[in-house]
Amino acid sequence: MAHIVLDEHGNPDAAQVAQFGAMYVWSVMAVEDTHVEPLSGGLSNKLFLVTHKNPTPGEPHNCVMRVKIGYSGAMRNTTWEPVISALLGAAGIGPQIIAFFDNGSFEEFIEGSTLKYEQLSDAALRGGIAQALWKFHTGAVLPIRKQPKLFEDMRSMVADSQKVSVADDRGPQLQRLLAIDFLAEITWLESYLLRVPHKLVVCHNDYQEGNIIQSPTGLRIIDFEYVNYSFREFDIGNFFCEMSLLNSYNKPPYFVLDRAKYPSLEEREEFIRAYIGPDASDGDVTVLAESARKFSLASHMIWSL
Repeated sequence: MAHIVLDEHGNPDAAQVAQFGAMYVWSVMAVEDTHVEPLSGGLSNKLFLVTHKNPTPGEPHNCVMRVKIGYSGAMRNTTWEPVISALLGAAGIGPQIIAFFDNGSFEEFIEGSTLKYEQLSDAALRGGIAQALWKFHTGAVLPIRKQPKLFEDMRSMVADSQKVSVADDRGPQLQRLLAIDFLAEITWLESYLLRVPHKLVVCHNDYQEGNIIQSPTGLRIIDFEYVNYSFREFDIGNFFCEMSLLNSYNKPPYFVLDRAKYPSLEEREEFIRAYIGPDASDGDVTVLAESARKFSLASHMIWSL
């Protein structure tokens, strides 16, 4: 089977990477010409920059190797994720897919760096972030289910939480959480939000600084494990929440909430105006900004689950 194997530290063997590189990306790749550098990692995949020190002319010097590490949550579109990634890459929205292997892929390396949390509050950059999201929402038609599964995913996550075994010292905390009737809360939330003006589009569902690359050609979006058809108001409202949430904190609970960073009404409307474009009317901006604010309730709910 064509699987990349990671050691106990989460790193691949250079010899196997060279073998896969020669199999999928380059015409020839010796282990001495192979350099592997960890880029990032999360619950569902690890990313590595693979560099060929002496490629054949016309072949790339480097690419990104994505290795799946087995996590499969309710929000993840595991069946269609490879197809989604390939189509978004072909549309110029995400990285080009070079090849798939059994537990991952080789992808175009996009020069640049992911945004920093502080940059989300940069007024000069925020318009570009809004325009990149609009392009994502309108730039591709995907051959997947067109009905939203946001509330379905919430209910699946509640069901999964009831199967969790927790150490005794965390039991009281868990019991307080389980005492909440989340299913009733979700039912109310669904009824409320479906009465709010909304539009179904291809949503990223995790639009935050770590998934936006600032490249020489502009902002590029990466990581499509949560992509599906959903409410654009959720994607925008979720981003507004992300502006107040530092995701890269290195101590439990591994994030820091700064409510003062949540965008003001003026900032939200500026974002919406950039998102819609030059033809945006004041009425359109007001309605979408308010709808996104209300859909941020769904962001709070699903990420807390």
